[in-house]
Amino acid sequence: MMKNVCMREMMFTIFRNSSGARKTKDILEGYKVNFEVRRLKVGDFSWVARDNVTNKELLLPFIVERKRMDDLGSSIKDGRFHEQKVMILEKKIGCKPS
Repeated sequence: MMKNVCMREMMFTIFRNSSGARKTKDILEGYKVNFEVRRLKVGDFSWVARDNVTNKELLLPFIVERKRMDDLGSSIKDGRFHEQKVMILEKKIGCKPS
């Protein structure tokens, strides 16, 4: 019998209100990618590793924030871009099941 074996499940997470979420979900389902839709504090997409025994989760340091060119310009001007960058760098991130 093996002890202390930690099974990990990798999961792609999608921000629930992300534009294009339906298309992304369809693509992921087509490739049989494990994913969940959640509320994310930062970004549109992220990756989570889950321990199958304890159900503890680790948010991996890969976050995708999609921006159209006009939105990028606006977010730089109004400070949202800097706020999002700081939140990511300070690890003030997390996700809650929807």
